[in-house]
Amino acid sequence: MKKLIIISSIILLLLLLWGCENTLPISELNEASNTKAQDETIKVISESTENETKAEEEPATKPLENSMPYKIVLDKHNYCINILSKDDNGDYTILSKSFPMSIKEGLETLIGEYTIGEKHRWSELNEKYVQYSTNINNDIIIHSPCYLAKDINTLVRESYNSIGKTISEGSILTTTEAAYWIFENCDSGTIVEIAGASSFSEGIKSVLPELNPEKFYTDPTDPLWNSEKENELPYYIYVEKGSFAITVYTMDDTGEYTYPVRSFPTALGRTPGRTPTGKSKILKKERWHDFWSNGGSAQFISAFHEKIYIHSAVYSLKDNNTLLPKLYNEIGTPATAGCLRTTTEAAYIGYIHTVQLVQLLKL
Repeated sequence: MKKLIIISSIILLLLLLWGCENTLPISELNEASNTKAQDETIKVISESTENETKAEEEPATKPLENSMPYKIVLDKHNYCINILSKDDNGDYTILSKSFPMSIKEGLETLIGEYTIGEKHRWSELNEKYVQYSTNINNDIIIHSPCYLAKDINTLVRESYNSIGKTISEGSILTTTEAAYWIFENCDSGTIVEIAGASSFSEGIKSVLPELNPEKFYTDPTDPLWNSEKENELPYYIYVEKGSFAITVYTMDDTGEYTYPVRSFPTALGRTPGRTPTGKSKILKKERWHDFWSNGGSAQFISAFHEKIYIHSAVYSLKDNNTLLPKLYNEIGTPATAGCLRTTTEAAYIGYIHTVQLVQLLKL
């Protein structure tokens, strides 16, 4: 037993002596610790300096790189949309197209580059509708003039005539032709630059086509209107005599006239039977027609029965500025010799587009 205790003591003593030989003095430990800390500090400083150098070499903001065939430049100073294509070096330097535009109040100071996002065939805007809207950020869209319905023949003329000015509603207002071209040819990701002025606009005068006096509820630049065939007339008029109302219908997907577009008030015959009932076809049309008994002329005449017409209010002269208020105010009452005297807009739709007329007596 004593021999076992002695052997254990000797082994323990040897282990203690070996540990002392391999342990650094406290001064040397501190020196090693300081050296390691200095190395770490040098490494951090080196990495920081390297990052700063890289940051100096790279610009703070890089221009957008794009592989799209076109770039759009919105020239706010000249109210002009410029479409640029690439030169042989791949830079957008070639002016391909130019369109007139308007810009909303509050966007005059906006400068920068964006890219095209979502697109919509029709979009609602302040209880009206616009065609071919192209989103270039959350709040800015390029769009056509406004329409009262999702129908190319319900143009708001004031909206169209404001192109080339600062506007109070919308974003980037342009012609339907321009909105359509961008919608069809500029894909998502296309660069849109908003500029105070653009050198590409120098010498360019984007002229806004005048509204056609016989088709002034339609954008004269609208490619769909311009391609519309004469025999593909889109409307059907339904007259409800009991409520003095004209409702305009357009075709549904099956080709039936079931979709109501607009409804208008109308005057009817002063006594029962003066305005006939039943289905009739439009027989002939006149731009102006004289109503001597009323002391003037009416616009957009569509004859649907012998000497019975759909027509606008009456004017003292063949001039839009000579409306006779008394006869206009009779719209919506039994006041005519049998004709449907309605608003100029309703008469226009019948004159330009309508195939058939339906009248129905409702008590």
